[in-house]
Amino acid sequence: MSISKRDRMLELLHTHNSWDYTPSAFFCHFGPAFKEGKAAIHRHLAYFHATDMDFMKVQFEHSFPPLQSIKEPKDWLTMPIYDKDFYQKALEVIKGVVQAIDKESLVLATVYSPFMCAGHTVGDELLLSHIAQDPDSVAIGMQRITESLKIYIQECLALGVDGFYVSTQGGEAGRFEDAKTFETMVKPYDLAIMEAANKSLCTILHICDYTLKYDHLEQFVEYPSTIVNTSLELEGSSITLEELSTLFARPVMGGMNRHQAITKGTSEEVFLEARTALEQAPKRFILGADCTVKADENRVKIAVEAAHSFLPK
Repeated sequence: MSISKRDRMLELLHTHNSWDYTPSAFFCHFGPAFKEGKAAIHRHLAYFHATDMDFMKVQFEHSFPPLQSIKEPKDWLTMPIYDKDFYQKALEVIKGVVQAIDKESLVLATVYSPFMCAGHTVGDELLLSHIAQDPDSVAIGMQRITESLKIYIQECLALGVDGFYVSTQGGEAGRFEDAKTFETMVKPYDLAIMEAANKSLCTILHICDYTLKYDHLEQFVEYPSTIVNTSLELEGSSITLEELSTLFARPVMGGMNRHQAITKGTSEEVFLEARTALEQAPKRFILGADCTVKADENRVKIAVEAAHSFLPK
C-alpha cells in the first residue's frame, strides 16, 4: 500500500536527519473568478492534481476591508473584531478543499499577519503615520486585529486544516524610521498568531518581501514554525539555502525566484533553476518559490518533477 502525501510529509517533518525525498509545492492566486465558492474549491483542486505537488495551501482572498472611519490614531480604538461570519466565504472554501482532499495531503490555510491586515484596513502610508504619532492607540487596533485572526484560525482548525501558512511583513529594511518599532508594533502580534497557528500539525513562516527587502532575518528566528520560507535576496546582499537552514534550524522551503524561470522561463530553464536549487539545498528542504507565482501549471509541474526525481545528498 502506497503512503499518502500527507503521511509522507508528516513523516519527513518529524525526521531531523537527511530526508530521502524532496517534496515540492508552489502557490498562486487564481484570479477574480476563483476567489470563492465552488469555483475556488475546484480551481485549488485542479491545480494541486495537475502539478502533483506535495501539499495544498488554500489562499485567503477576503482581505480586511478599508475603513474610512479610521482617520486619526485614536480611531484605532474603534477597530472591529471580525467574527466567524466575516470569514464565512473563506471558510466555505477551506471546508470544501479539506473534504475533497480527504487526507490525501496536508491542507494549509493562509493567514496574513496583523500588521498586513492593518495595512489593508487603512493603507500602509497612513498606518505608518499613525504608528509614528500614537503607537499606543494603534496597538489597541493591532490587538483587536489579532483577536480577529485568532477566530479565523480556530474556525479553520475546527474544519480540519492540518496547518497554516503565516505571512509576515514589517521587518523590512527601511520600513520604520526606528527599527525598534518592529519589536513593539509587529512582532508581539505575529508571535500571538504563530502561537495560535502552532496548535496545528504544520506551520510555514513566510517572510514576505513583496513590498520591501530585508537587510537581515535574525529578528524572525524566534518565530515558532515547522518550516521557513523566504527570498534569498536581501537588501544589498543575499543568503544561501544552507545559511537559511542553519539560521532557523528547521526545514527550509524555496530556492526558486518567483520572477524568474517559474514565471517566464522555458521548460529547460525551469528545470535548470530547480536543479540548481536542489543541488544547493540543505538536508531538509522543500522546493518552492520565494512567494506566490503565476498559475502556469506546466512550469510548476516541471519543477515539482525535478524535486521528485532528485536524490537528496
